[in-house]
Amino acid sequence: VRGFTTNPSLMMKAGAKNYYLYSKKILENCNNKPVSLEVFADDYYGIKNQALKINNWGKNVYVKVP
Repeated sequence: VRGFTTNPSLMMKAGAKNYYLYSKKILENCNNKPVSLEVFADDYYGIKNQALKINNWGKNVYVKVP
């Protein structure tokens, strides 16, 4: 495995109750491999703010904007 990607809908189907905590578990398990996490806001400022926050969750995070 060279990296990991997901989206909020798939994470909720997998049982995630808290997007941040679930994402942090993924990041812990993937160590330094690239991880793509997606924003789920639907307006410009919400998307921008979420993207900036998510990007700070780890050095290996890539933020997806749908």
